[in-house]
Amino acid sequence: MSLFWIPLAGLFAMDRRAAFNFMLSRPFVVSAIMGLIGDNLIWCLIGGIFFEIIGLMDLPVGTKISRDDTFGAFAYSLTVITCYIHSYDAALVALVLSFIMMLPSTLTVRYRRHVNAQLFTIFQERSWLERHEGLLMFIGELLSFIRGMFIYSIGALIVIFLYALIYRHVISDIPTSALILLCCLFGGYFSGFFQARGWSKMLFLFAGGAAQWLIS
Repeated sequence: MSLFWIPLAGLFAMDRRAAFNFMLSRPFVVSAIMGLIGDNLIWCLIGGIFFEIIGLMDLPVGTKISRDDTFGAFAYSLTVITCYIHSYDAALVALVLSFIMMLPSTLTVRYRRHVNAQLFTIFQERSWLERHEGLLMFIGELLSFIRGMFIYSIGALIVIFLYALIYRHVISDIPTSALILLCCLFGGYFSGFFQARGWSKMLFLFAGGAAQWLIS
């Protein structure tokens, strides 16, 4: 993984909420940019379209935190570029792994909002809000950039590692690998109906995937 992608991940994350709002964070645009740079445009765009549809179905109404489809497109595109994906079965594996990793990435948005709220309270209590409003905004944008660099990069590396593991040991049996990943995919959707904390849902999801792996 080239270090070039790390600051680019931070820019994508900033554009999503904190600053710019040039629509660079849209999954289709993320995949197009990365595909052009990584010389694998068509296969990157396949994932961009997939995550764009997910984003359009999961609108952030009110205080609702929508799924981090920008991360999904980034992780998938980086996996395509790094692992030289040029087949539909391999693209399916990368797509589903990136989709699963959107859950922990989305959870970090909640914690970032909590930090921003704490900073706002501190500035307000010390009467810094009017004099240093620009500083508060800069800190929020910087935190968003740092979150993008670390969370997107680490998440993408996990996807690449899992993809290499699955491709090496399971991809020869396409029905089995597809079954395992689809069980994880739908398990992630169904776990959304459970009244539990986000981390509990994530552990439940990965435990189900591990059990299916052992059974198969």
